[in-house]
Amino acid sequence: MAGINVDLKIDKCLQQIIDIFKRRHDRKEDFVKDVSDDLDAIHKIIMTLNNLFLALAGGFADKKITTNNKSLIKHVEETNKYLQRQDLLPHLEKGIGVIEAMAYNQDFKNKKYREIISALRSLKRRLEEYRKELGRGGITGVGMMKEWNLMTLCQKAYELTSGGGEIQYTIEEMAEQVLRNHDSDLSDNIYKLIGKINTLAKILII
Repeated sequence: MAGINVDLKIDKCLQQIIDIFKRRHDRKEDFVKDVSDDLDAIHKIIMTLNNLFLALAGGFADKKITTNNKSLIKHVEETNKYLQRQDLLPHLEKGIGVIEAMAYNQDFKNKKYREIISALRSLKRRLEEYRKELGRGGITGVGMMKEWNLMTLCQKAYELTSGGGEIQYTIEEMAEQVLRNHDSDLSDNIYKLIGKINTLAKILII
């Protein structure tokens, strides 16, 4: 498994978000395109957080990494970057706020907007659930509310590299359980709702 560069992945996502809102600034106000921009940014944030989580958890299940102290220490360093860097969270929070504002906008009382308003409110609830599962405080990341998570794996790795700790479960077994515990349905539902709202917005031409 190739080494993971968390900073590179997060910085790439941040640049994509900057580019999304630059193109909005460079054009006339357009509701459909603006909605698409907000949804696109949310999609990229969640995709980045999920992909990094899967790659990092998968690394702890890879014996090529876990049986080599140097590789394992480097992998823990990258995992800690993921858990401690929170650059994407303000953008996610902002996106949730935008979706909430649209979902309860009194200008959309007409029944022709009923379906898109329902989808927006469903998306808001799922985004809030996703944000909650990232955890709060200085350590955040996908799956952090589970009993075993990336922090658990980092602690296990520390025990291995320092020669201490009881071996009740191998780090590979723990990593596989962390991956099994990952609820991909929530993210899949978010992606589906984003696609639905984009399509409905274009059809309505509000």
